[in-house]
Amino acid sequence: MAPRARSHDRIATRFAQSLYGRSHHGRRNHARRAVAYRTRFRQTSLPGSTRERARQFQHLLDTLKITQEALAKRYKVSQGEISNSIRLLRLPEVAQKAVISGEITATEARDALVPWVDMPEVIGEAVRHNRDNLNSGVNQAAQKRARSMSDASDHEKPRLFKPTPEQRKELRLRRIWGEDYAFNVELYDRLQTEAAAKVSKRAEKREAAEERAGERETSGRATGKGQGSGRDFRQAALSLEDRLAAWARRRANS
Repeated sequence: MAPRARSHDRIATRFAQSLYGRSHHGRRNHARRAVAYRTRFRQTSLPGSTRERARQFQHLLDTLKITQEALAKRYKVSQGEISNSIRLLRLPEVAQKAVISGEITATEARDALVPWVDMPEVIGEAVRHNRDNLNSGVNQAAQKRARSMSDASDHEKPRLFKPTPEQRKELRLRRIWGEDYAFNVELYDRLQTEAAAKVSKRAEKREAAEERAGERETSGRATGKGQGSGRDFRQAALSLEDRLAAWARRRANS
């Protein structure tokens, strides 16, 4: 017997043991059932339904305790097909029903919906209201439940804070149409409020500093005018002394 066939026999035997037990009907009955199941296991073909295929893959993985790679070799499919099929089982019921009814294809569900499987409300809204363009529908539904991380001044509500690496993780950032969005709305709003308070306080300090600078400038102008008058008086006094000294020298020489 070829090594691959022996491997399949071992898998089938383990599965039969899990179904029928080792001693419930005795060793002879168990052997017959194991042989029968090995035959069925070799002849079994995958169901046509995408969801049924996914369920069969998951059932075999859970029961036989084998890897996706081993299962892929058995059915001569790629490991990626198995993992992608199983991901479809994680979709909410409304999305699975849409796949079964053919309203959306398994490929569309896998590409557009599976990445959002942790947000069933986003998937549900997209499937109910925008089946013709799932990618756009998912993005629109997600935007309603998130906050934009844009800090551009022309943005409707620009971000005022600079998140730390730890805060970026807690904000649960995801990209929508090339832009980061925070899905931890509560944390985003708190950081935004704290940053807005700091910005307001800095603006108040700046206004107070400008007001004090204006007062000093006004006071300096007034003081400078008085000092100029004193300088003019001293210069006039010195000029008078010079003229008197010159007159005294002329008198002495005459």
